[in-house]
Amino acid sequence: MKNGFDSSKINSPKSVIWYNTGKFLKSFLVIEILSQNSAKRDKVMKKESYARFAVPEYWIVDPAHLTIEQYLLVHSGEPYELANVFGAEDTVRSERIPCVSFLVKEGLKIVMRK
Repeated sequence: MKNGFDSSKINSPKSVIWYNTGKFLKSFLVIEILSQNSAKRDKVMKKESYARFAVPEYWIVDPAHLTIEQYLLVHSGEPYELANVFGAEDTVRSERIPCVSFLVKEGLKIVMRK
């Protein structure tokens, strides 16, 4: 394990679990990739859960529609607010995570390879 990352805890190519000696580390961003089987769970149930746990930013990647929805937690204890819907030609940016900047279509190429 290096820097709190344990590769043995990867459940799928899309999920990574971070921990530090058994203590919960706060996530600053959660990204869900939609599929036909997960859309309702990701757009409703998980979104509500992550807001309840005060994850500041939540993205929903929709490979079928070539979009990324960016939700922000503006007020703790309240639902996310939709901040942006990025299309294939748009550049994804996050004010909260300034090192993030990529074209949706380029990011989706990585997702589609999985």
